[in-house]
Amino acid sequence: MSGVLVATNTVGCKHSGTVTPEETSRLRVGNKHVLLASIKGKKVDSCTTQDNIQAGTKQCKTVLSVSAGEKSKLTVGKVSVLLADLQGLSDGVTPPPPPDFNAITAKASQTRLTAAAVAG
Repeated sequence: MSGVLVATNTVGCKHSGTVTPEETSRLRVGNKHVLLASIKGKKVDSCTTQDNIQAGTKQCKTVLSVSAGEKSKLTVGKVSVLLADLQGLSDGVTPPPPPDFNAITAKASQTRLTAAAVAG
C-alpha cells in the first residue's frame, strides 16, 4: 500500500527541481487536494543541475517516463491518483554515478488514505 499524494507533497527530480501535477478538488485528504496522474511530459522547474556541454550535464526540464505510482485502483473522474511510490525519469543528465541520476520521485506526508498499485 502506498500513500496518496496531495497538493502539499513534493514531486520532482533529485536536484531540487519540482513538477506540478494536476490536482482535483473532488477528492481531499486532510483538507488538501489529491494529485492526479499523468506527469509524463510535465515541465520540471528549478533543477539545480547546470547545462554544461564540456562536463556532459543537462538540466532536468521534462518528465520522460513514469514507471510506478500512477496506476492505481483509486481514480477520480476515471483518472488515477498519484501515489507516494511514484518513480520516473527526466531528460536531465548529471555526472555519474548512475542509476538514479535523472530520477523523478515524490515525498508524501499524509498516511490517512492509501491505495494499492496495480500492474499494467
